[in-house]
Amino acid sequence: MGRDLALLVLLATMWGSAFVFIKLGVATVPPLTLAAARIVLALVLMLAYLRLRRLRLPRGRVWLVFALLGLVGNVAPFVLISWGEIVIDSALAAILMAVGPLFTVLLAHAFTGDERLTPLKLLGVLIGLSGVVVLIGADALAGLGDNVAAQLAVTVGAFGFAGANVLARRLPEMPPAVAGAATLVAAAVLAVPLSLLVDQPWNLAPSAASLGAIAVLAVWSTALAYLVFFRLVASGGATFVSLNNYLIPLVGLAWGALALGEGIGDRQIAALALILLGIFVTNDQLRRRLVRRD
Repeated sequence: MGRDLALLVLLATMWGSAFVFIKLGVATVPPLTLAAARIVLALVLMLAYLRLRRLRLPRGRVWLVFALLGLVGNVAPFVLISWGEIVIDSALAAILMAVGPLFTVLLAHAFTGDERLTPLKLLGVLIGLSGVVVLIGADALAGLGDNVAAQLAVTVGAFGFAGANVLARRLPEMPPAVAGAATLVAAAVLAVPLSLLVDQPWNLAPSAASLGAIAVLAVWSTALAYLVFFRLVASGGATFVSLNNYLIPLVGLAWGALALGEGIGDRQIAALALILLGIFVTNDQLRRRLVRRD
């Protein structure tokens, strides 16, 4: 369980930093083309890794699952969140994304046999969500209701990630790199034609900052993140993986303290306590392991 917690923090770091690079990317690259470029570059890296490891893509009907993963876990949320972030503040976006674990708990209850919804698990999700609100501050909710379309886009993106968490549980056992590469293949098949048709990227003039942001998104927040994601889904479950949404704002806080010398006050400490309590209450395996030690 200690390894899973470490991987959860790593995944939150990988996905949490994506919001900054998305902001840089969409300055000169439309959201759809940004998503397509991110996916294609990550796919090239993953296929090279498979070749190096002498691994092969799967065959058969499992590609139906990968097609859904490519749509709901990549193309749709990448585009929707990128578009939403053009308009709304990042603080409000973080709160909207934090409803992801709640979506995941409900979907996992409906579509998996071993992640049933219990009052205790639901309580843990709500505690973690309250920790995110405390961390970011209630002032961030002041804009709730403005720019409804952008806020709805981010929320639907969170729902897409929740669906991907549950869909990943339905995959047969395979190396994380194989699952990640296959998902990106399916995503590229969807995203690239849409980008060519809608944005006509050959007419764009992306800045160096946007191109650099796409490279970081592809390598750090997509290719490497997928290796961690599929490993963690297999060992920790869909609900546990979704808790990275609570850790993402904390990662930003930690980077601010380490790199910029920003202070950490009582509110941040209280938020951390709530988020960690929410993770503890939500995760059955963690509770059982700690009880056994006692």
